[in-house]
Amino acid sequence: MRLEVCEILVTKNHLHKHPLEVIYKSQTFTSSPGSSVKLFCQVYYDPKQCDGVHAVWSHLEPAFELTDPEKYLTIVNETVLEDNRRHRQVLTEILDLTLKDEGLYQCQATGECRRAQTVMGRLMIVFVK
Repeated sequence: MRLEVCEILVTKNHLHKHPLEVIYKSQTFTSSPGSSVKLFCQVYYDPKQCDGVHAVWSHLEPAFELTDPEKYLTIVNETVLEDNRRHRQVLTEILDLTLKDEGLYQCQATGECRRAQTVMGRLMIVFVK
């Protein structure tokens, strides 16, 4: 599997030049224990070029996907654009923050785009104080 890291600035002329894109602004959150944080990213892909697209937020170091439904609430919405590309929105809320939730987070999209491809967005930082 080939790993590509893309930090994409959102401009009208730049969108849709790649078969799989992850787009969002880098942010830093400082929240209190017991509160929650919402992480949002957008994934654009061409279904003619990419199959089986999986998009998810991940914690880095230690690396794991935010998939435990007791800890993370994820909402995914996908629409078809005029050019038949797909626009997937992934919102993950980290519930009941603890010190263990501090760290770096990143949205990742994986798909079979002529070859296995993983695209990652910018880093999000969460502090719990």
